[in-house]
Amino acid sequence: MILFLCIFCIVLYLVYYKRDTPKYRSRYVFIITTVLILVSGLRHQYVGSDTINFLNSFDEAVRMSWSQVFDNFIEKLVNPSSEVGKDPALFVYDKIIGLLFFNGHVIYLGISAALLLIPLGMFLKKHANSMATLLFAYLFFISIYYVYLPNSALRQGIALGLLLLGYMSLDERNSVLRFFIFLGLAVIFHKSALLGVLMLLPKFMKIGRTFYIAGIPLFVLMLFEYEIVGVALSSQSEIYSMYSGSFYSGGKERPFVILLFYAGLYLLGLFQLGKYSIVNKNNSMVNYALTGTVFTLVFTPLILLDPSLIRITAYFIIWMMIYVPDAVKLYDKSFTRLIFVACAFMFLYKAWKSGGDYAFFWQEMQRMIE
Repeated sequence: MILFLCIFCIVLYLVYYKRDTPKYRSRYVFIITTVLILVSGLRHQYVGSDTINFLNSFDEAVRMSWSQVFDNFIEKLVNPSSEVGKDPALFVYDKIIGLLFFNGHVIYLGISAALLLIPLGMFLKKHANSMATLLFAYLFFISIYYVYLPNSALRQGIALGLLLLGYMSLDERNSVLRFFIFLGLAVIFHKSALLGVLMLLPKFMKIGRTFYIAGIPLFVLMLFEYEIVGVALSSQSEIYSMYSGSFYSGGKERPFVILLFYAGLYLLGLFQLGKYSIVNKNNSMVNYALTGTVFTLVFTPLILLDPSLIRITAYFIIWMMIYVPDAVKLYDKSFTRLIFVACAFMFLYKAWKSGGDYAFFWQEMQRMIE
């Protein structure tokens, strides 16, 4: 299904690329957003490693009284554990959806997906200045992130959607207060969303070539010291014991190709940074785009602990999805075309290799046991 969705994005791009106007870019975003929500909402309960767990949690929350829901909220907030969970907002959210929509699993999954995919579409519609940038961004997201967000990590998907609204408050409204409101809501869905506070850096320091270049030694440092992060996480709670590095202990191949790919995109952006800053000198989005791209690269080595930790970069990758294709377009046309085609093949290969099994909820599907 992931490969099919990537091919669909390419075909739709070929339909619209000669009509590269805001109207048709909006139409492109609307169609893809709608399709992705439908695919997520109509998926089988065994699509995604955690979908069945979230549906069971949803059913449990619907049966609970409001007093039990709020007691659960407080307990998760004060004393998170593997027994009660670690993110307080889930049961409250589940209870509200269950009351409004009559305990429907399809609607629950669809709304949960929409809470990420609609803000994602809004963000791309606002900041993508060409069909090529939209195609690059959606291929990037679908091939690498969509299998997790929102199709497995439902809580983090909602948190990311809220954080995207916070980013737009910073960039469009220059409102730090609005950003913190969305950040606070995101954190009670998934504590890792607190990393989004790093996107406030452009408010307090100059973001330019020096900051961007500094991302390279930080990336190299993380390559050699990523295990420290795993030890720190696993020492905090038994919930994070999976990140102690044991995922690859059975001889599984580490995803060095992804690391090289992200680093390559970063360097492509570096070589056009000066020209990009000049072309966009009056655009406040530039500082956020550079900041997000830096933190995407810095956190990417965490996948050497567990491939699912690519989700940590999801809080920043949206900026890289905008910056890199816009920077690449500043090269000469033939090189730009070569890079875009190479990236498209990379995304298609990733979608083909690790897209995972998919079935609609009315089809038969066996649960995958890892």
